[in-house]
Amino acid sequence: MLEIGVIILAVGAIVALIGGYGEVSYIQCLPSGGSGCATDTQYTTVFLANSEMLSVGLSIVLVGAVIMIGGSITNYLARLGDELKASLSPTRLCPNGAQVAGTSKFCQSCGNKLGE
Repeated sequence: MLEIGVIILAVGAIVALIGGYGEVSYIQCLPSGGSGCATDTQYTTVFLANSEMLSVGLSIVLVGAVIMIGGSITNYLARLGDELKASLSPTRLCPNGAQVAGTSKFCQSCGNKLGE
């Protein structure tokens, strides 16, 4: 899932970059100091994306990030479960000193038959 999230995030970033590349701006008067705009301080620049691609791209980035985080958590929990299983499985020692899984009937190192 982690890889899928990375791919979706990359696609969303590309779409957002394409959509946000052609920004269009205009100057708007803010009537905060009386009627009309007499000074330059009452004007502000407002930016608009020239298409909805920017919004769609950012939404795809968000979905990709959520999937990527979910994949990371899933991978971590799977690894943690494997480590827990390994630590809980009983082990024995072969007479020759090798450590053997508790359910094995023979030593993996030397092939000796292990007693019950």
